[in-house]
Amino acid sequence: METAADKTSFSAIMAHAVGLLTLLLVLDGTRTWYRLSHVPGPFWAAFSKYWMVSESLRGRQPYAIQAANDKYGSLVRIGPNELATDDPEMLRRMMAPRSRYSRGPWYNALRFEAGKDNLFSMRDDNQHGILRNKMAAGYSGKENESMEHTIDKHIQCFIELLQVKYLSADQRYRPVDFARKVQYFTLDVISDLAFAQPFGVANKKVAERFGPNASSHPDMLQSFIRHGLNQEEASRESLLNVVAGSDTTATTIRVMMLCLLSNPLAYANLQKEIDNGIKVGNISSPVSNFEARQLPYLQAAIKEGLRIKAPAAGPLFKTVPPEGDIIDGKKIPGGTQIGISPFGIYHSKKIFGEDADMFLPERWLGVDTHRVEAMSRVVDLVFSAGKYQCLGKPVALMELNKIFVELMRRFEFAMARPEKPIHIINAGIWLIEDFPVPSPLPLAQTVLALYNPPIKTRHPILTINFSLEPLPHRRTSPLAPYVGSDSKFLSAEDSDVGDL
Repeated sequence: METAADKTSFSAIMAHAVGLLTLLLVLDGTRTWYRLSHVPGPFWAAFSKYWMVSESLRGRQPYAIQAANDKYGSLVRIGPNELATDDPEMLRRMMAPRSRYSRGPWYNALRFEAGKDNLFSMRDDNQHGILRNKMAAGYSGKENESMEHTIDKHIQCFIELLQVKYLSADQRYRPVDFARKVQYFTLDVISDLAFAQPFGVANKKVAERFGPNASSHPDMLQSFIRHGLNQEEASRESLLNVVAGSDTTATTIRVMMLCLLSNPLAYANLQKEIDNGIKVGNISSPVSNFEARQLPYLQAAIKEGLRIKAPAAGPLFKTVPPEGDIIDGKKIPGGTQIGISPFGIYHSKKIFGEDADMFLPERWLGVDTHRVEAMSRVVDLVFSAGKYQCLGKPVALMELNKIFVELMRRFEFAMARPEKPIHIINAGIWLIEDFPVPSPLPLAQTVLALYNPPIKTRHPILTINFSLEPLPHRRTSPLAPYVGSDSKFLSAEDSDVGDL
């Protein structure tokens, strides 16, 4: 039978155990805090990851990190072992080809299969470099000479469907979720470039390429195989190619369209540049990538679109090498995780001016060449740099160069819901939806034919086409659902226009 003395003894033991555990937790917390105590930041961030996790769950982590930079300085503590910097030169140093920095544990979450890395999740720099070298040619277009034509084909498919099936009439008003349809468009483009098939059959297509009756194709997948990827690697990288390559480009197209519609002056200036380029014969149909790169206002608008909402807005933590480093004048011990403050960098008033939070293509035009070069170096970090530079950069820029010229030469856009034009939240990437855009005024079909020559004819628009220039509504406003025989990703939900 248990006595009072036994109970007292047990209580004393438990009290000592709880006290010892508490002491250990306090000591561990103090040690964790002290290691980076010389770096300022939000108080609770020094003791746990709660601050980072809570801001992420609220969909505002990049905004919160920027606010911390504004309050505490260029280098800020956002976790027990995590720091964030808004210094673009520090980022370049971390990502330099011979940098001893490496990707941190944060990248483990980017695996599609447990324990199996893809190019983006791979943390071993040697293995990453080997895999990257095998894949570089496929992304560059050197082994896929039809890359530009493939993009042209899907833009044309998009436009033809708008003209044939989704122009509004006097009694029909058809707003469409631009955010969703652009996602489908970029999925179609990248899956066609990757393996000429829709995303859903990726693994099957890879298996066919390794089968006994496999034939060669001029696409990214074949380039990956030619340069040494095995079937398992090719399957993972094809999936990464489609998912990452479509979402990031779609984000910038959506953001650019939102910013242009919110800034009538910018919209009008871009429209004027496109119209003038067509009139003097500097823009073919479809516009070539080379021609689009010669349009200064378009290029300025693209840089602003990439800057305003960097497509990959997660912290992208890198690990400080074992010997440590000096950052912002502070000694940082090895093993510390250094992340990016995306808004702190791309909205920097020191780099982009006091109006850095605004979409303003004019900041790139008619200013000092050295300033433009300095701003460009920062915006280029959207695609990372050095050993981590995005291989898909040429494809993304080609899509951005073309899509706005081809849409704006035919249509006039407007917001369907100005008071709440779009729903957007951050989860490392931008989750963008519910972006209705109206299509109110149809253009005469004879005029559409003039403005829409077949995709295979690459000749300048004739000046006769502009005899209708004075008409107040010479374009129509999309966008309506993007469906048709050439579209791989649009589901049956879009086949019935009445559902919209």
